Amino acid sequence: MKRLISIISVWAMLLMLISCSKSKGEDPQPIDEYAPTMNITSPSNGVTMPKGAYLILEGVFEDDMALKELKVSLRPPEVIKASNGIEEPWLPSDEIISLTGTKQTIEAYKLFNEAVPSGCMSGTYKLVLELFDAKDKVVSNTIDIIIL
Repeated sequence: MKRLISIISVWAMLLMLISCSKSKGEDPQPIDEYAPTMNITSPSNGVTMPKGAYLILEGVFEDDMALKELKVSLRPPEVIKASNGIEEPWLPSDEIISLTGTKQTIEAYKLFNEAVPSGCMSGTYKLVLELFDAKDKVVSNTIDIIIL
């Protein structure tokens, strides 16, 4: 009889340990299966920008779980010397745009908070957009911008 009580006690303790280790009604975290997506409507690839104009961003950004941010950077032309004698490229600081939810639309957003400088080098710049979701999955898009 004592042996039976000992076995029952051991089983009872094991059941208690197993039940305590399980989550208490919490759902498991959903899995982020997909990278975010972006559909950029402005600027279009190969657009010509005059000096003094603003670079305007418009587009739709989506993710299956949650968006985090859009990092925007501008790479200067690969040509070292410009034909107009101006050798200094436009080098604005990278811009981080915070995003929330699963879908966000951006309209008429002035990038870099400044117009294209009148004294910058002309040429083909690369606008690089990197979209991150909450789990740091990323998708990127590069757009050629011709500054005259």
